[in-house]
Amino acid sequence: MALTPTPANRGYGFMNWFLNTGQRMLPSAPENAFCHLGNGTNMVCGFPDQDLVVVARWIKNGAMDQFVEQVLGSIVSRAAGQQ
Repeated sequence: MALTPTPANRGYGFMNWFLNTGQRMLPSAPENAFCHLGNGTNMVCGFPDQDLVVVARWIKNGAMDQFVEQVLGSIVSRAAGQQ
């Protein structure tokens, strides 16, 4: 059991939520995106700018950013859809 505190990790959110600080985790996602990553790279990601939550199960770790890029690229903004 770890008994010595470590320096704060600026990319780590509350509990197992990870922040996309500097777009390091998901370069294709906005910096304010956040994800919960579980065993087998199960992911739950929040995208506040898009008012969107995405859940993916058993996705390969190296494919996360490509998956997110495709999901975000498939969204048509409400304003564009009304023109």
